[in-house]
Amino acid sequence: YIQGEISENELYESYKETGSEGHDIQKYEGFLQFAKQHRDNVHLKGGFLPRKYARLLVKEGEDEAYNQVINLGYISEIDRIPGSDNHYNFFESLISGRDLTSDFENVGDRFRKIFPAQILKDS
Repeated sequence: YIQGEISENELYESYKETGSEGHDIQKYEGFLQFAKQHRDNVHLKGGFLPRKYARLLVKEGEDEAYNQVINLGYISEIDRIPGSDNHYNFFESLISGRDLTSDFENVGDRFRKIFPAQILKDS
């Protein structure tokens, strides 16, 4: 799309056919148009890792999942992000509804197993 090889509508259709996330990328239309108009200065990189790699991480571990997504070219080794306690605290508050501003100390461990999978998806 950015190189002018396909239209916006073809981009949207291609995403619907191949994407597994179900995001409405048309919401990014203005941003995509800006990036295309300024492609000499804007280097657009984006995408969503298929959910199956998050499931793989939970089942078989981080190394296996990261090796596969790196070998497929979805990310590079430098994109591998370690999670921190503060990051988990924020993540847990989003899922649990815990008020992060007033209840910083009562972080539950319920979501620790899926946290690394979310980090992978955010890469």
